[in-house]
Amino acid sequence: RLKRGRRYGLVGQNGAGKTTLMSAIQNGKLDGWPTELTSAYVDSGSNVDPDHEARHVLKYLQDSTEKPAEECIRMMESLKFTDAMINGTIGELSGGWQMKLRLIR
Repeated sequence: RLKRGRRYGLVGQNGAGKTTLMSAIQNGKLDGWPTELTSAYVDSGSNVDPDHEARHVLKYLQDSTEKPAEECIRMMESLKFTDAMINGTIGELSGGWQMKLRLIR
């Protein structure tokens, strides 16, 4: 049973169908999945894209959330992003920090 206001993750072995399940949920193709729930699929970010990695962290978050800079900065600071991270590029962040950035959206 899913509860409002909570965040859930899906963990399983390779080949178990995690990506297939999440894609079905995201695309509204899972029979019986409540349509009023907001769900988001955040991939592992394993595909390296030089254009994406060159983007500035703060600008990327503003563009993807349509929120003002001050709010984006507050969200990142709550997750312990440093000023250097906030003002740097996505490619300068480690994989774990890039994942946090994707989760903020």
